[in-house]
Amino acid sequence: MRRSPSRRVVSTRVRNVVVPLLIALTACSSGSTTGSNSDLEKRVSDLEAAVDELSSMIGRTSDEAADDLASTESESDPDTSDSDSNSQDAGTRSNPIALGETAEVGEGWTLRINSVQFDTNDFSSWNEFNDPPKSGFSYVVINITAGYTGPDAKSSDGIEVSAVGSSNVEIKNDSFAVPPEPIYDSYVDVFAGGENSGNIVLEVPTEDLDSLVLYAKAFLSFEATEVFFALR
Repeated sequence: MRRSPSRRVVSTRVRNVVVPLLIALTACSSGSTTGSNSDLEKRVSDLEAAVDELSSMIGRTSDEAADDLASTESESDPDTSDSDSNSQDAGTRSNPIALGETAEVGEGWTLRINSVQFDTNDFSSWNEFNDPPKSGFSYVVINITAGYTGPDAKSSDGIEVSAVGSSNVEIKNDSFAVPPEPIYDSYVDVFAGGENSGNIVLEVPTEDLDSLVLYAKAFLSFEATEVFFALR
């Protein structure tokens, strides 16, 4: 930022230029008058006092102008850290899409989390052949709705989903447990404007349950990025 000259600099410049000029003018004037030396000295002293006051006024104006300039630049270029934080887009891990809200996940697909069952123990009622979760793990049932709004008449590409918690390791949607009905079918055709809903089940480390979020993107898409969804 370009700053205005300080009061001291302005005062010095004014004094260096104005005072010699005034003294010279006074000396010339005194040659044509009959005033005494004491009168001359008093006139010079008065002139110096007037110059001091003028310098002070100019200095104050200079400082005020600098303050105004700094204030204007601050308003036009606010702190980007606060701005970035406040304007952060929804769908990141730190700011996931809220439960029940729909968001685009790429290639014309959308996703919505309808409901979540944490640490459920009735897995045998879903399917008699379901095994209990591994030691230190829990089953989480998530009901999702995938919608297709793309330009094609239909699409069966679907959406790939995973989850992550405080352990910071991907939890894949590859559990051998059969989820309760209705089961989400990721291979069904969805026509433009249609939706496909159902349950998936994840085997999640118990320590990750409180921090768990789901993330998704269009299946086999090289352009889409993961969108995060809150599960609570």
